[in-house]
Amino acid sequence: MENKEQKSESQIKQTVYMILDTSYFIKLRPLDLVNNNKYITTQYIINEIKDVNARDFYNLNKDFIEISNPSKDSMKAVSSFAKASNDLSYLSVADLSIIALAYETINKIGKGDLILKKP
Repeated sequence: MENKEQKSESQIKQTVYMILDTSYFIKLRPLDLVNNNKYITTQYIINEIKDVNARDFYNLNKDFIEISNPSKDSMKAVSSFAKASNDLSYLSVADLSIIALAYETINKIGKGDLILKKP
């Protein structure tokens, strides 16, 4: 007898990781709380939010947004890559933090093979 409670692989929604930069908050884009989205940003990004409406939007939705700061190793890895690609001087600490968070998240979910090793 087949269990009707069991879901097929196509019915199980995978988590979609949304790494949020400051522009997400400025644009006041609504969070999708119906699907299996996980919203993540860094404290550096939160500290960058100066616009009153963007700050209110964050405060309204902060229970659904995880603050996760990347490790020193991840910051070093993305900084080294940015230096090698001649992009480091154009990136702020907040920019590097969000790139490092994406780098960590991609590795955490087992998709590290998608990350370029060299510029």
